[in-house]
Amino acid sequence: MALTLVVVNERSKKEAAIIMNIAPYKFTEIYLRARKFFVMFTHHYERHENLVPKYYGVPKEHVVFLDQLIGYRKKPSEILKSEMMQDLLGKQAQEILWGSFFFVKTTTFGELVQEFDRWNNFRVLPKKYQLPAAFPRRRNKTLKKIQQRLYAISDHGWDLLMQKYGTGDIPPMVFLPVVQSYTFRSYPIRETVGITDYMSRNKIPIFTKEKDAEAFAELCYDYRKLKKRSTYSARKFWANYRILIKEAWNYAEVTGLKPIEEAIIRQNDQKFLKSVQQPKRVIRGQTGEKRFYP
Repeated sequence: MALTLVVVNERSKKEAAIIMNIAPYKFTEIYLRARKFFVMFTHHYERHENLVPKYYGVPKEHVVFLDQLIGYRKKPSEILKSEMMQDLLGKQAQEILWGSFFFVKTTTFGELVQEFDRWNNFRVLPKKYQLPAAFPRRRNKTLKKIQQRLYAISDHGWDLLMQKYGTGDIPPMVFLPVVQSYTFRSYPIRETVGITDYMSRNKIPIFTKEKDAEAFAELCYDYRKLKKRSTYSARKFWANYRILIKEAWNYAEVTGLKPIEEAIIRQNDQKFLKSVQQPKRVIRGQTGEKRFYP
């Protein structure tokens, strides 16, 4: 439907989102997924007669499994519990299938499965075979946990952290983004292995620059206090959030995200923020009648 509305009927994405009764950001994700799958599988079937090429020598049970997984877009757990798969494999269905998924890494068909997995609306491969999700929004689950941890620290908890790990102007030091219920600040703490490891284990980002820590704390504080949130405000917040947290000294440790496509995601966020910062066109009032009718 998304492809038909935009490509065939030449509707704008905004119009198509209204027709399908879904949020614009969600429509964009659906449209990009549809476009990707259409091109990817068209190319695949131009070269191969079947979804799983016969010359790979994949066992029958795997062919049936992949056909249900990709052809019908069913969840792995749903397929493995079905009577059909139980009849083919018996009680060890899950162990046999996932254990022999080695061909995902060793064949060109495996690349197609991985691409399907990263673009699909739910994951189908075990984590060790997964590529990063195609949509930055999917990464927000990990980033949101960091945000929620900061909010979960009480005002007294923040005071204890600052008292225990704080330092004056004595280097080496890093900066802690403090987000309390009534204020935000950047607070210097000692840069020791014990302290930085503690912050990383508890998913608290720390920064080498005071201005970065303060900007991050201010962003989280303002969004927490925002009474009415919209799709636009959320998108703007997460774009800023991803850019700012990337400057954290312990970014890799607190997020656990793979570095693949970091540059592309960062570039897209910066492009979006630049577009919303452009001055809006001023709408003038109604022209006076005497200008045309003296």
